Amino acid sequence: TALDNGLLRIAVDDRGELTLAAADGTVLRGVGRITDGGDHGDTYNYGPPVVDRIVDEPRDVALAVTLDGALRCVVEVRRTYDWPVGLGASSRSEVTVPTQVTTRVELRGGERFARIVVAFENRSDDHRVRFGVPTAERAATSFAEGQLAVVERAASATEAGHGETPLPTYPARAFVAAGGAAVLAPHILEYELVDGREMAITLLRSTGLISRNDNPYREDPAGPQIEVPDAQMRGPWTIAFAVMPYTGTWESGGVAEAAEAYRHDLLVVPGTAAVDLPLPAGAEGIEVAGAALSALLRVDDELEIRVLRQATTDGEAAIRGRFSAAREVDLLGREVGTLDAVDGVLRLPMRAWEFRTLRLR
Repeated sequence: TALDNGLLRIAVDDRGELTLAAADGTVLRGVGRITDGGDHGDTYNYGPPVVDRIVDEPRDVALAVTLDGALRCVVEVRRTYDWPVGLGASSRSEVTVPTQVTTRVELRGGERFARIVVAFENRSDDHRVRFGVPTAERAATSFAEGQLAVVERAASATEAGHGETPLPTYPARAFVAAGGAAVLAPHILEYELVDGREMAITLLRSTGLISRNDNPYREDPAGPQIEVPDAQMRGPWTIAFAVMPYTGTWESGGVAEAAEAYRHDLLVVPGTAAVDLPLPAGAEGIEVAGAALSALLRVDDELEIRVLRQATTDGEAAIRGRFSAAREVDLLGREVGTLDAVDGVLRLPMRAWEFRTLRLR
């Protein structure tokens, strides 16, 4: 089964795993391996069981093309796994429960990334489920967008609190990129760069204690050993993100721009004008290039737009639109100065990681 929009080709093998081949030659093989392992930790820290049992082989795989159009193509991968129902004192239970994991893969025209939605019903306790995204090449570090900054981290575990074993799992907000593979996220996710060869994305962590006294990755309790049954995360779950191959760095490969496109999907609302009313000539919105859109709101009879130069180098942002006047304000809305547009384009020199806030009339 294959999907192709000219920018990205996606092939699905008989294991239900994906090969993503970009037009520039970058290839990601084996995307979508689901790994289920035990978790002897708590709500503070992951902890491995004394004897873990990793389940990553499905008992059966089924594929179905559910949409095959000129602008959108969708294939659903349904895999059934036998996940242990729980965790004993030293190892995972021999009793298993069949769990169907559905991975919906969507490719849209003009997009360089595959939209992924993973859905399953969790009927097991004390475990961690992860989605594998192999890198195109071995990576020593990862780059994770963390709300107004991109943080570079080593693949090895370097961060921990007092008395804790360092874990190589980290947060990412809009994207994480390493070795030619990027994961775009609509929300905060947890990831681990495993041996520089794969990004393991946490789909679900299931645990039943606020703090576990015998957590193997912590010297002392972090809190009371009180049961929290809802933290076992039973029930149906749906997790969405996107995967994109890229060449070069996260900057030159356009990862931040792709994350912006993925996070801000097309919004459709009903209009209030007469059905037969023609659109006015030149009806278009505002376009931002060279910077990320951080905020957009209406203030009296003006539009306030805040942009961020999400890059490690200085550059220029360009704002296009049908506006007659523009002025710059600070974060409190106080005017800094007026700005002039040339041929309908407002060009803003920006330093690396600089914010600028504009009011457009």
